[in-house]
Amino acid sequence: MTRKYAGAKVTDEQWEEMKEDDVFDRMYVKAPKKVIISELHFLDNGELDDEWVNDIYRTFDPKLLDPVRVGVLPNGDQYLYDGYHRMHALMKGNQKKVLAYIQAVNEIKDLYELHLVYNGCRKVKTPLDFFRIKVLAERKEAIAVKELMDRHELQFTRKQMERGIEAVRTVERVATNPELGLGILEQAFIIILGTYQGETGSFHGDIIEGLSNFLHDIRIQTSNFDNEQFIRKLSKTPKDVLIDRLTHRPKGIGEAKWWVKKITEIHKYGKFV
Repeated sequence: MTRKYAGAKVTDEQWEEMKEDDVFDRMYVKAPKKVIISELHFLDNGELDDEWVNDIYRTFDPKLLDPVRVGVLPNGDQYLYDGYHRMHALMKGNQKKVLAYIQAVNEIKDLYELHLVYNGCRKVKTPLDFFRIKVLAERKEAIAVKELMDRHELQFTRKQMERGIEAVRTVERVATNPELGLGILEQAFIIILGTYQGETGSFHGDIIEGLSNFLHDIRIQTSNFDNEQFIRKLSKTPKDVLIDRLTHRPKGIGEAKWWVKKITEIHKYGKFV
């Protein structure tokens, strides 16, 4: 018995063999095939850049357009995982079919993983878009960060808001740093919440990363660090003043060293010196 997906005939034996392979090696159509656009499903992969779609539409020749990439689930559902803007340009031009590379996958999460692989360098996507897709791809690091933020009722946002964090890359960088990690990140979140009650802008990237580096160093120096006492001292420094001091460092000193120096001053003296 054979299956037919987007013009490719695949036997049951071939299908089972493909499912055993790694997700990135499951290409069963070596050359691109034409697929019917109306039969494709779209992933939840971020906002559409209408200007980019219009640029493609105005300048492209459908016959010369690079093939998009489509993943096929065991039930036959076809999902576009690369070529989102090209596809919308084709649809705007009333095209009925598109040339696509076809790849068999087992689960929806595999499609999101492939989307990350093929779109990792695309400037049109924001760090927030990529983080959302990492969660949908069930990447352990992203899920751990999301669970941590959910515990403290925090969320990544595109603009400043209460309990909102724009610094997606900073949070991911701290969480995956072997010297810092989720434990220190959570302690930094607790301090920020205790000091500024999650007010708009308090989760500035330099505050998060600066506190995380400070906490790493203080843990080495002492096992008796008092969160509440430190929060009382830090509360005397307005959020905007803290951000200004952390972001404006003198030439010749690294960011981490400067952050630790300034936050240590607050820890020792209750103010900047």
